[in-house]
Amino acid sequence: MRLLNKVTLALAMGLALLSGGNATASTDQMPSSRAAPDRTGEISRILAIQAMADAGDASAQYTLGVMYERGQGVSKDETQAVSWYQRAAAQGLATAQYNLATMYSLGHGTVRNEIAAVSWYRKAADQGIAAAQNNLGTMYSKGLGIARDDAQAVFWYRKAASQGLAAAQGNIGTMYADGRGVEKNLKTAIQWLLKAADQGFAGAENNLGVLSNYSIGVELSGGSPIEWFRRAARKDYPPAQVNLGNLYLMGSGVPQDDTQAIFWYRKAAEQGFAPAQVALGNMYALGRGVRKDGIQAAIWYRKASKQNSVAPADDP
Repeated sequence: MRLLNKVTLALAMGLALLSGGNATASTDQMPSSRAAPDRTGEISRILAIQAMADAGDASAQYTLGVMYERGQGVSKDETQAVSWYQRAAAQGLATAQYNLATMYSLGHGTVRNEIAAVSWYRKAADQGIAAAQNNLGTMYSKGLGIARDDAQAVFWYRKAASQGLAAAQGNIGTMYADGRGVEKNLKTAIQWLLKAADQGFAGAENNLGVLSNYSIGVELSGGSPIEWFRRAARKDYPPAQVNLGNLYLMGSGVPQDDTQAIFWYRKAAEQGFAPAQVALGNMYALGRGVRKDGIQAAIWYRKASKQNSVAPADDP
């Protein structure tokens, strides 16, 4: 039976768009549903932003881009969002450069273009946007839109991590753990991962679980593998959900429980995580934790194969 015993350490790419200062409101700032919205004031505000954007104000162009990207105050239109981000980015506005890079990276509102994404991430990173520095590091570490260069990845992760960005702290920790772009140093890796985990970063919690689950020659306090995986899994982080499922499947640190293994595999599989889809297919194929069902097994294997993940199991 080919089930994962380990999910490798994961790098994170923070692809959230930055909010425009005047474009959005947090939930607690939104008007109560019991209060009548001031549509006249809202329309006037949007028209004022539009006029400023048309006149070439970069901040207004960026804000209008955020509004179109999120459908706030205007009909959602990612193509329009890209257009306004481009205008603001061309004027050197770092937040617009970052958002434009993210749209190119995701293929939202435009054709996916990783080369363009790298170019705009770099412009924003050079201006000190931590999220852009982290994502530029990930483009280097994965060879997306640029030749893979682990040393450059570490360089940019370090810049973002020094600003306190949890994703970058987790990523540089992972690079130290794997010995990529730096000399392998598990003590330093754990220090960075703990910084990220202290901020609640699920990727770092998962990776601490991976490190604590294996003999690494470095004392790791703060939680057992099951505790670290559980923290990240409860945040819907798929690799941690698979790792947690693996522990239940094997009875490692917890009572052996196929039903719990299925529960966590399914959570990750339903998020489109291919290793989980393979694991769930295996469980159906072998009738572990569920009634044996070749059709369901084939469905999950097919989903995984579409993501170039080799599937099935052969024997228990």
